[in-house]
Amino acid sequence: METKDSRLALCEVRGLLGKILDVLSGKLGRYWFDVFNKVLRKENPFTDRHWLIRTVRLGTYREKSLLCADLTVQGKKLGNDALEIIYAPEFVLSPEEKDIDVTLITPEQLGFKEVVTQEAIFNRAFEIGLDLCPAELGPQLRLQFTTQPESDHHSVFIAMEPIAIKNGKMKMFSLNHHDEALWLHGKSTYSESTYSTKVQFIFCVRQ
Repeated sequence: METKDSRLALCEVRGLLGKILDVLSGKLGRYWFDVFNKVLRKENPFTDRHWLIRTVRLGTYREKSLLCADLTVQGKKLGNDALEIIYAPEFVLSPEEKDIDVTLITPEQLGFKEVVTQEAIFNRAFEIGLDLCPAELGPQLRLQFTTQPESDHHSVFIAMEPIAIKNGKMKMFSLNHHDEALWLHGKSTYSESTYSTKVQFIFCVRQ
């Protein structure tokens, strides 16, 4: 019985080595160096994830007006930009109820040591199994996340596809707690926007 030759072609080996060298020499070189070492030791390199996972339910509203009404009661407030995001055509409510898992994570937890662009943060999150959130998550999480500490300068950003409001600016949701109220705001978003390593983002956990 013949056995299939599983040896790699030289061009395949060179291609893979080139990719490995690229990531090792990049900003996240130390992270990938540790990953490759664990693989060589036959260990799972992605088990050490100390993420706080929470489940959020989508699809509990059929009308945007009812969603907005609930966002303006029980000590919660809705910023004008957030209101425009919700009423934009691109904002869609889930047609059925479903649960999704999300995590709150910082650029520092993603391996960054200094101020970093939004594009780099999102790309790094994608690499390790996180995805952008559906826009509905912003208001739903505001309704369900009631333990956010109060701070005039602390925002939690929803990593999502940006939505254009009336003035043409692209916005994503942010959760805030200030003036003794829980707020849902809209924050201008650009791929080149920069953030400190301590800023918090909400991403969906890839299934």
